Amino acid sequence: HEANFHTALRESERLSMDGDYAALVQSLAIYAQKRREFISARHYFERLAEHHKVRSNAEGEAAAYHQLGMIAQEQRDFKRAEQWYLKSLAISEKHSDEHGTAMTQGQLGLLAFAQGQVLEAGRYFVEVITVFLRHNDPPSAQIGARNFVDAYQSALPGEKAELKKLWEEAGLGPMPVGE
Repeated sequence: HEANFHTALRESERLSMDGDYAALVQSLAIYAQKRREFISARHYFERLAEHHKVRSNAEGEAAAYHQLGMIAQEQRDFKRAEQWYLKSLAISEKHSDEHGTAMTQGQLGLLAFAQGQVLEAGRYFVEVITVFLRHNDPPSAQIGARNFVDAYQSALPGEKAELKKLWEEAGLGPMPVGE
């Protein structure tokens, strides 16, 4: 099937079928990512980002950078992951895409947590929960809450107090963890 995708990709490019081209590049990128072929996945997502950038598709460009961040994070290249996420975040914020911004902030929270920065992670998770609740997306808010709980449970006592304060100041109701 992969060979068919490459044939279709060449043809969509030759015929200037932009939407099909983008969908095929994204499919190949995701396929490579799932197979843990990160160099290939990165290549396709970079290609996809450039495609969207040239066509002024900010949402698609931000999404491609977000995926590049996820690939770098999976490879534990935290510095590069943060760079990609921040690039995605800047585009989402510039275009007032609160949902896209929150998705990337959630990844930045996970990135901070993976590096033992529980307060920074907690700040991101509280912001994510707030945005998703405002946009009536309870499933995504619940994911953010679970991530917050993970950060809270791994925090030192002083950090727990600060995290609790962040939660309360956001007006999110009772903390989802036992004191």
